[in-house]
Amino acid sequence: MAGAKAGYLAGAFRQTGRPDSAGEIISAMKSAGYDVRESNPFEAGQIFGTLRRARAPIVGRVEMLWESMRGAVVETLPKEPGLPKGRDAYLRFVDGIYQSDAYHSLSIEGYSVTPEVIEGVRQGNWDPGRATLASIHTR
Repeated sequence: MAGAKAGYLAGAFRQTGRPDSAGEIISAMKSAGYDVRESNPFEAGQIFGTLRRARAPIVGRVEMLWESMRGAVVETLPKEPGLPKGRDAYLRFVDGIYQSDAYHSLSIEGYSVTPEVIEGVRQGNWDPGRATLASIHTR
């Protein structure tokens, strides 16, 4: 009886991606004199993922929760807008928000930026290695 149970355990470990543990069980039981025959206790075709050991158990739980709810979340979200229809109109829109985006991006990096500096960057006249643009300084 103990050999059969050990065989089930070894088969389960092997099926779930832990062949070292399966080998240890078989080796230990055989060295104790048991006749162990490894067998897979799971249904044919069952697939098991392996968890990485270096993370907290909650990470696996959140991933499983996401997988179980992903479909409902995707159905609830609006459809992707896709690529813009009018290329020229889109490029005008991008040009229109360039100054604002540049200001916010540089501000996040800790810089104080003037519109003149942003225009210099846009035109390619700014060399960050040169100290001539005194209007940029770190906070």
